[in-house]
Amino acid sequence: MCGRFAQLPMTQPERLPWPALRAEFAALPARYNLAPGQAAGVLIRDGEETRLLKLHWGLLPFWAKTADFGQRTFNARLETVDDKPAFREAFKHRHTAVPIAGYYEWKTAPLGKQPYYFQPERKADTLWLAGLWEAKHPLLEADVEGSFTLITQPAEGIAAEVHS
Repeated sequence: MCGRFAQLPMTQPERLPWPALRAEFAALPARYNLAPGQAAGVLIRDGEETRLLKLHWGLLPFWAKTADFGQRTFNARLETVDDKPAFREAFKHRHTAVPIAGYYEWKTAPLGKQPYYFQPERKADTLWLAGLWEAKHPLLEADVEGSFTLITQPAEGIAAEVHS
C-alpha cells in the first residue's frame, strides 16, 4: 500500500465480533482519500479493552522530536519492522487493525502517474490492514488519541502489476 486509502461507515456492523463497537464503526466519517498526516479510525487492544480510536497516520514514538517524523513512518515494511528503532517497541506490544473500504496505488504512465483503486469484490465488505500504534504524543493535534503505521509487504497478484 502506497499512501492513500478510503475509510467509510460500515454498512453491516452487525457482522463485527465487537457488539459494543458496532455503533462506532457505523458512525465512522466517510473519508475517500485519507493521506499520511491525517486521522483515521483504528481498532486497538489496550490491555483487556478493544477500542476504536481516532489516530494520526504516521507513527510517532515517544522519542520523536518533531511531528513531521510521522511523514517517514506512515508505512512499516514487514521484512524490517522488528529491526527499525521507530517501530521496534510498537511491534512488540501495540498491534492494530485498520478497517478500510479500499486503497490507491499509482502506476507510472506516459503522461504521469495513473491512480488505481483496489476494493473488495463486494463493496459492503471491509478490508483490514495490519498496523502498529503508539499512545498520544505531545506533538499531536488535540483531537487525536495517538498515532499508527501500516505494515506493508511486497505486492502480489493484480496489485503487483500496478505497484511493487
